Amino acid sequence: MRSRLWRRRETRGGLELRTGIEALLTSLHQRGVLLGLAANQPAQALDDLDQLGLGRYFSHREVSGHHGYRKPDTRLFLRACEDLGVAPDECVMVGDRIDNDIFPARALGMATVLFRTGRHMEQQPRSLQEVPDAEVHSVSELVTALDHLIASH
Repeated sequence: MRSRLWRRRETRGGLELRTGIEALLTSLHQRGVLLGLAANQPAQALDDLDQLGLGRYFSHREVSGHHGYRKPDTRLFLRACEDLGVAPDECVMVGDRIDNDIFPARALGMATVLFRTGRHMEQQPRSLQEVPDAEVHSVSELVTALDHLIASH
C-alpha cells in the first residue's frame, strides 16, 4: 500500500520547481553555503532531485522517508544540523508552512523564511514564535531574503 505522501506526489507529477530555483541553488552552493533537506517526503524525492540535476547541491540528503521523523518534529531539523556539522542558530530554514516549518525551526533558534505558496499560503502566525524572519512570494524575493539573513549570521 502506498503512503499518502507518495500518492500526493504522483498526483502532482513529481517535484514542483519554481523558475529560478536552480540558479539560486547553484549560487548558494558556489558560495560555500551548506544545503540540507528537512522535508516530509518519500525517499524517492532524492532520486527526483538527482534526475533534475539538483541533488548534487545538498550536503544533507535525507528526508522523512529515510528515518521516519516528520515535521514538525524537531528531530528532523536536528538530524540535518548534525549531518551538516552546524548548530541550529547557524541555519536558515525555508518553508511554506508556519506550523510545520517556521514554528519548529524558530523553536530551535534557526532563522526562518516563509515562502508564501501553495495550499498553506494563507496560514497566519498565532503567536510571536510563529512569525518568520522574512516572507517571500517568489524566488527572486527568496534570493534577497537569504542574502540578508546569511550576511547577518
